[in-house]
Amino acid sequence: MARSYGRGASLLVVENVPVVVCPNCGESYVTADTLHVLDRIKLHRRTLAPPKRVAVASFTSSRASEARGLTRCTRRPLMQS
Repeated sequence: MARSYGRGASLLVVENVPVVVCPNCGESYVTADTLHVLDRIKLHRRTLAPPKRVAVASFTSSRASEARGLTRCTRRPLMQS
């Protein structure tokens, strides 16, 4: 699982973080040992995390409305034969 810390230019993404998943509710947790390793990665990010380019999309309220079908359609419906 990937975990992200910070935002903008200081964003750090850590991939392949081991998690424990609850068999009853599906919630994921990290162990204390994993948290210590994540803290070390964050502390030494310049040497342990080489910079990578990633695509970033912005979530807008208009996209949320479209996903729920709440925007008005300006196109006419197709004529049925």
